[in-house]
Amino acid sequence: MKYRMPLWVFRVLIFLGFFLGVASVSYSEYTVIQITDNDYQDLFGDLVHLAITQIPRVISDNGEVVWTANGVTGSNIFFWDGQFPPEDHITQISGSGNAHCNIGPSINNHGQVVWGGGDPYPEGLLDEIFFWDGQFPPEDHITQITNDSVRDEEPHISNNGYVVWRRYDSDNVYVYDGITRTQLSLTHGWFYRINDNGQVVWQENRWGLGAEIFFWDGQFPPEDHTTQITNNSNLAGPPQINDSGQIVWVENTGAGTTLFFWDGQFPPEDHITQITNGTYDEFAPQINNNGQVVWNGGESYHEIFFWDGQFPPEDHITQIPHDSLLAYHGPQMNDDGHVVWTGTDSSRIISNIFIYDGITTNQLTNNSYDHFFPQINDKGHVVWFGDDGTDWEIFIAVPDASCIDNDSDGYGNPAHAECPHPELDCNNSNPHIYPTNSNTYCDCAEPYPQGVSEICEDGIDNNCDGLVDNCGGSCVGSLVEASTYDPSPAIESSDLAKHLAYILLQLGAVIGLMIWCRRR
Repeated sequence: MKYRMPLWVFRVLIFLGFFLGVASVSYSEYTVIQITDNDYQDLFGDLVHLAITQIPRVISDNGEVVWTANGVTGSNIFFWDGQFPPEDHITQISGSGNAHCNIGPSINNHGQVVWGGGDPYPEGLLDEIFFWDGQFPPEDHITQITNDSVRDEEPHISNNGYVVWRRYDSDNVYVYDGITRTQLSLTHGWFYRINDNGQVVWQENRWGLGAEIFFWDGQFPPEDHTTQITNNSNLAGPPQINDSGQIVWVENTGAGTTLFFWDGQFPPEDHITQITNGTYDEFAPQINNNGQVVWNGGESYHEIFFWDGQFPPEDHITQIPHDSLLAYHGPQMNDDGHVVWTGTDSSRIISNIFIYDGITTNQLTNNSYDHFFPQINDKGHVVWFGDDGTDWEIFIAVPDASCIDNDSDGYGNPAHAECPHPELDCNNSNPHIYPTNSNTYCDCAEPYPQGVSEICEDGIDNNCDGLVDNCGGSCVGSLVEASTYDPSPAIESSDLAKHLAYILLQLGAVIGLMIWCRRR
């Protein structure tokens, strides 16, 4: 029997967390593709905390996507490698069945994934943190980071492989650097974020004394490299951080919530800028690596505002145009300043996905079903989960005028006229495998072995790693790049001269023998 969360329950969760939400426009510039079509409830994040925290990164800049698939008796983590057709490229990376509770995956740009896992609800609540290094088969490449008989939850992973999460028993923030687990927060650490350099920011709640923002620069020991960014009686948070260490957050300043920005310089008190005037409530800010900021706010609480990172801020803030009544969930943004969000129409019933490219707003979904929680990567690919009329599935929108060439070999997947070569790349993660490759082991003509074990000393790149006879040191001689390999043996000039002299000597002997025979 197919399990399905009642829609009214999901709406209550959304309402409690983000006040309800948007709808409007066209599909003309994007192609929408349904990644999953199964009997699970496929979605992002941790359902228990979906409405009160922001979801970690679920799409890499390479187009890989991770999500939670909820079934009748538990949930597991699934991974799509970004290649088409999706149904041939989806892998379950946690558990051997459905009797598990694996939730809240996060992915980095190297395809490494972390998540919280444990006993199925409601029998057990003891989650641990798991790490998959992106290699196959997944079951041979998964590491359990924690094993402490307490609930560890909501992990995030950076590009340098650092993992940050919250320990439920003490509400403290922990970090794992690939070797050791270290506590970062002193008490009640919440709303943590890690950038791709391994720097971490979080909110620390002092219960009755307000909440402050703390920053760790990624160096050890943490106690010598942690800085308190705010120091006032306001309720500060939740913070967001970019790869330059710049941080944005909101504070409850009385009349409303106010947006603040720290430029990453020290001392922090001399480098904090107030972005908004506190007249209205501002919430859910996001910052990209160019220092641009987007957030919800305004008189209706559901408008979207964009600051381009220039000063003074009041002269560089614009309101993003959209035809929807409400915009919510906290807009997401990539480094090009393209913004995506969820919203509802005037009926406040159907939620859709919108994107703003800096000039125009496009509506990516337009049907009778709900769509939620979009994220956008730096290639402009937008992923979200939505209702297909039966259950929750994963969707992706790809810009029409784009070549999805993840391995930079000139061939795309799917095939696209904008690519240098319009043919379909059968393996979009290996630049040495592509159509019309003269090496039949790495050609896309079916059937193709694509990466069999290297056959030593046959003069061919059998495993498609770009090197000829790469047998792990068992071959005699040095490795040669496949693109420059010449199968004919190399002959030194001195050896060539000796070889020619030998041939002439033999030829002379034969001619001499023929002359002698004729004279007889």
